[in-house]
Amino acid sequence: MPDGVAHIQGLVFRVVDTPIRALIRYQQAELREYPKLCTPYSSRRYGIKMSDNVATQLERIQSELGQIVDARIAALEAVLQNAERMTRRLIKAEVELEHLNENESDMTVQAEALEAQLLTARARNAEIKKDHDALLNQQEELTSRSEHLTETSQALRQDVEKARAKVLEIETEANTLRTENTSLRTKAKTLQENVTRMQQLKDELMSSISGLTQQMSGLASGEPK
Repeated sequence: MPDGVAHIQGLVFRVVDTPIRALIRYQQAELREYPKLCTPYSSRRYGIKMSDNVATQLERIQSELGQIVDARIAALEAVLQNAERMTRRLIKAEVELEHLNENESDMTVQAEALEAQLLTARARNAEIKKDHDALLNQQEELTSRSEHLTETSQALRQDVEKARAKVLEIETEANTLRTENTSLRTKAKTLQENVTRMQQLKDELMSSISGLTQQMSGLASGEPK
């Protein structure tokens, strides 16, 4: 039992229980002694002469006093029972108070632990916020770089489209040149054939002229052949 509970129980016993029990014992002792004073023996012992009527009245008074004392004893016993109930309630309240104090101590320890956890969580939250801000900055930087790359990509696409158009134009010109080259080759081949024929004709004419020259020379010299 806790020290506070024992202290309250002893205090209640000294203040309430002991005086009431002493009063009950006193009333019971007085009740036991009173009949001795009201008997013929006690009258002769104390030199008191009583008639029958007086004895009857004394017995009636004795009976009434006994009832009164019994009533007082019953009331005192009720008060004692009430005091005992109050004592039990006080003890129960003290035990609950001790439990509450213990719970308060436990809750204080738990509160300190929770506060430490809260401080740790706040520090962790600050670190997470710092990391989050850094990630946001990186995200903004990456977004800027992505936009720049997108613009560069669009410019490159435009350059590629221009290059493709230029290549298509060059291919068209190349095809035209191929066609013209083929036509020129055909014409050159025709001209080469014509030149060859002209050369053959020239050779034939030169041969004919040479023969004619020899004939004329023979004729001029008078040497017929």
